Amino acid sequence: MSTEPGAIHYENVERHLMEHRELVEGESSENVVLEFRPKPEQDMVIACLWNESPDSDGHLLSFAAITDDPAPEVAAAGHDRTIIQIKPEHIDAWLTPEGRSPTELQAILDDRPTAYYEHRLEKAA
Repeated sequence: MSTEPGAIHYENVERHLMEHRELVEGESSENVVLEFRPKPEQDMVIACLWNESPDSDGHLLSFAAITDDPAPEVAAAGHDRTIIQIKPEHIDAWLTPEGRSPTELQAILDDRPTAYYEHRLEKAA
């Protein structure tokens, strides 16, 4: 969790999708990076899954943020998903899933903080 107020996250988006247009003949897709900032400003506790798997070098540690269909303002920016935030009061339950039902864990994901994700172009990739 970020300790800076107004946490942000970045997403890669194809420029033509951000601009709401089709690629023109001969045009190659160009990647841009958008900065998304939740309003009201808030720390973002992002729901993630992690895994540790044995591999030839020891252990492979991996994680992924859980996403959902894009919020309308995220879709309008050309991105196809929104990260799922969880409320601070659910952190302990999320981090200790053993013995919790799928329904209880889904309820944590469904009980999200309210946020509107403003965006701006960060840089061309």
